[in-house]
Amino acid sequence: MSKGKYIHFDTLVSAKTGDIVAIQDILNQFRGYIISRSLRTAYRPDGSLYQYIDTDVQHKMETDLIEAIYKFEIR
Repeated sequence: MSKGKYIHFDTLVSAKTGDIVAIQDILNQFRGYIISRSLRTAYRPDGSLYQYIDTDVQHKMETDLIEAIYKFEIR
């Protein structure tokens, strides 16, 4: 998520009520952060390094974000 990007209130309210498009919008805003935190470095058999996305970590972070959306209290 880049600086200056905020989630619109209407999007948050819609996501909290289960709107799939709104939830996807929020996930898309956090996608860069989630992927950057899901990157892992490993060695190939020849000894060179490579990076890959740990999909278990990625899915866990996405699930945690969705749960946080539902738990978020709007006052």
